[in-house]
Amino acid sequence: MAVTRTQATELYVALFGRAPDTQGLGFWMGKVNDGHIEDVQTLGQKMFDTDAAREMFPSVLRGCLQIRRLAAASAGVLR
Repeated sequence: MAVTRTQATELYVALFGRAPDTQGLGFWMGKVNDGHIEDVQTLGQKMFDTDAAREMFPSVLRGCLQIRRLAAASAGVLR
């Protein structure tokens, strides 16, 4: 199932605690539209694997936070 802009925005907010800027959302949607990202789970993982996410979350917390934040986001995203 293709990822929508709304889903990408919701994942970004869940992970980073803020809305994406236009350029950032365009980057992720470009990856989706080019076929590099095919589903919400992959998009969430790719976002989580960025330097920005690594800076926000120490490695010890990453696994727990990833599961909790993406699970919370998926309640609204994975309909």
